[in-house]
Amino acid sequence: MTSSLDTLHDIWRIAGLPDDALSFIDLPGRDPVFPSSFAIGTAAQATIGAAALAACELGALRGVERQRVSVDMTHAAVECTGAFTVDGKEPETWGRFSGLYRCADGYVRIHANFEHHQDGALRLLGLDPETATREDAECALLAWRGRDFENAAAERGLVVTMLRTFDEWDATPQAQAIAAVVKAKGHILVSYDYVTIARSENAGFVGRLYAVGAMLVLDADQAGGCSGLPPKRVMARL
Repeated sequence: MTSSLDTLHDIWRIAGLPDDALSFIDLPGRDPVFPSSFAIGTAAQATIGAAALAACELGALRGVERQRVSVDMTHAAVECTGAFTVDGKEPETWGRFSGLYRCADGYVRIHANFEHHQDGALRLLGLDPETATREDAECALLAWRGRDFENAAAERGLVVTMLRTFDEWDATPQAQAIAAVVKAKGHILVSYDYVTIARSENAGFVGRLYAVGAMLVLDADQAGGCSGLPPKRVMARL
């Protein structure tokens, strides 16, 4: 499992922030914090830690002495389960169209907390975002196969996932790419159907990727040439 520190390092470097600041962060604790197949504690700790460390860096740029940041994993995960209020009222933070839906051959989960994701999913279903109800979406999805709706949504930049068993997930190109990168002692940055962008601090990463079954490995300079973009722009887009 990727550590919180590795995750924070990836976030930090993608953002182009100075590496020397990373020596000022402490991330005690380890997953699992809550019973889950997801690394909830790692996600909470790394993101909160990155935000706190970035705030300290902003202070340093303004002349304040650099401060150490420490984020306990359990504290971070518990904080993410809390609620907040605005003018004494708890706002609705979950989109009314977000959630699990039955489809023709199983289930899909739609992320619709952002308006453009919600409206895009409804239009894909042939519904008017101004008048559609949750019941309309439920009925419309019964005509779709899960994989077809997932793929159609992805082509439109929407966030929809088909529910899979563990064996079904392990058979996907994304899962196979993740497994190969982990075996090669690397970290995933971005993964598409048949392209995965990864990095490793360990020498020999490319050789290890080939050893575990990677079909083609391009370094940053080669990737820049293939995309028609200078390498620096490619890295900035990760």
